[in-house]
Amino acid sequence: MRKIIACLFLVAMVFPLCFSANTTEYSDPLDSRNIPAELLNLADPDEGDILFRYYNIPILFEFAKKDSIEAILEEATETIPLYALETSDGQRVVFEDRDNGTSYEIVDKNHQSYWANPSFQEHRTGEAIRAISPDIIIESMFYLKGENSMMGTAIYYKTNLGDYVFFIHWSIGERLFSAEAFFEYQRAAYAESTQNGDALGADFYSGWDLSVYDYRSENFNPHAPFPKNTEIAQT
Repeated sequence: MRKIIACLFLVAMVFPLCFSANTTEYSDPLDSRNIPAELLNLADPDEGDILFRYYNIPILFEFAKKDSIEAILEEATETIPLYALETSDGQRVVFEDRDNGTSYEIVDKNHQSYWANPSFQEHRTGEAIRAISPDIIIESMFYLKGENSMMGTAIYYKTNLGDYVFFIHWSIGERLFSAEAFFEYQRAAYAESTQNGDALGADFYSGWDLSVYDYRSENFNPHAPFPKNTEIAQT
């Protein structure tokens, strides 16, 4: 909390946050853990703080229409980079890269208030991805925020055991899919929402039995084929 107060004070005094463009070292420059060094210093991991880059995207549309995370990120990186800081007491601040890595500002926009809390917890603990194996190695991770369009939040993991997607939406809770199953899921949901027009509203995700993707259940299997032929619940 003390770090946030200090930052807000600086903004109120119209002093920009001017930093170098140094980043932490991960092989993929788009990895959500790649943080400019001086921003990284605002988070104290010993106090439980977390800090990551995130991408605002309409998850349903992007995963339904594209066939790889690389294609999705290619378009997402055309927007201004955003970084989210959450402190141990639950306070959150969003930083916006304003000058190609030389100046960062705190942004206070209403749409930034939409966050899926369990996705912060997953970023902090890795509980879902470690359900695959406690020895899994995360090679890259990408935080994809679709809450602004009511499309949930996803963390896409590239690992030594394959690609996985942690996904949360209010209508289905928390799930972990293989990347292949998740792409199929989004394509099916998109097709169903298109067919039904406004009939499904924002609840375009709950028409399937997704229990096998519940990483806390005994029958958890993220590689299970997506149940495309299951009858869709109509609203």
